[in-house]
Amino acid sequence: MPIMKGGNMKEKLKYSVRLVERAFTECGISKENKAVLAFSGGIDSTCALHLPPILAGVKEGIVDLLFNDTLVEFPQTRKFVRHVEDTIGAAVIIAKPKVTFRQIVERYGFPIYPRGGKDSQRAKATAMCCYHLKKAPTKKLINEHSWRLYMTGLRADESYNRRTMAKVYGDYFLSKTYKHQRCHPILYWSLDDVWAFQKQCGFDYNELYDKVTYLNDGDVYFSHDNMKKYQVRTGCWCCPQGIRTGKLKWLREHFPKMFNALIVKMGLGEAILELRIDKNMNVKSKRAQLARDINYKKIFGVAKAVQTHPCYFDSF
Repeated sequence: MPIMKGGNMKEKLKYSVRLVERAFTECGISKENKAVLAFSGGIDSTCALHLPPILAGVKEGIVDLLFNDTLVEFPQTRKFVRHVEDTIGAAVIIAKPKVTFRQIVERYGFPIYPRGGKDSQRAKATAMCCYHLKKAPTKKLINEHSWRLYMTGLRADESYNRRTMAKVYGDYFLSKTYKHQRCHPILYWSLDDVWAFQKQCGFDYNELYDKVTYLNDGDVYFSHDNMKKYQVRTGCWCCPQGIRTGKLKWLREHFPKMFNALIVKMGLGEAILELRIDKNMNVKSKRAQLARDINYKKIFGVAKAVQTHPCYFDSF
C-alpha cells in the first residue's frame, strides 16, 4: 500500500494504473461484463477518468460512467458532465433520487452535522440525506446493470471517515453489500497530486473550481502569504456540510441568489439561529451574542438580518 502523504507523483500514477489494470483483469472486464466509474463532475473523479486504462475503457465501451444527479447539483456541474459526454463520445448514465432535498429537510431537518457524530439524532439528517439522494439511486442502477467493478475518485485525505475507510478496506476489495469489486485508484493521492496530474495532462475540469473565496480577506493583515481560501467540493449546492470551513461565505459571494434561497426561503438561516441560541444559552460570556441571535430570530427575522448583516450566516 502506498504512503498517503508525500511520495513521488510518478510512482503514485504508476501504482494507480497498475491497480486498475489488475482490477480489469481479475474481474474479466469486457463489453459483456462492464466496469463503471462513479463520475461526479468533480476534480477527483475527473482525474480518475483520465487514468489511461479507465479513459481507454470508456472509449472502448467496457467502462460506463455513472453520474448521480441529486436534483440540487450546480448548473456548472451538469454543464461539465455534458461536456465530458461530447468530448469523450460516451453517454453518461444518470441516477436520480425519488425524494427531494426539501422533502428530506422537512422530515429530518438540515443535514448540518457529520455522519457518525456524537449527537446521533442530529446526525441522522445527514445520514438520511446521503442515503436518499445518493446511495439509494446508485444502488438501484448497480442492481440493474450488474457491474462487476465499481470505481471512484475517492481520496483518503478528504475526511476522517475516508481515512478510516482506507485503513479498513484499502483501495481494492470485495463489497459484501453490493456484491462487486470496488476500486479507488487515487485513494492515496493528495489534492496537490490531483491538480499536478490535471496540469500534466491538460484535461478540462469543472469551472466551479475557479471560484475561490478568501476566508480572512477582512483581516487588516491579509496578504498572499497568510491567505486562507475555500475552494468548493462539487456536490449539492444547498448542502450545509461545509458550513464550518467556509462554504456559505463562498456561496454568498459567488451565488447570492442561491445563498438567499437557502438561508431565507428554505430556512437554513433560522436553523442556524436556533443552533446558536441553544449553544450559547448557558454561556455567560456569550450573553451579548445570544441577545442578538434572539433579536434576529424573534424581532427582525432572517430576511431582514440577511439584508443588514449577510456575513452573520456564514457560519455558526
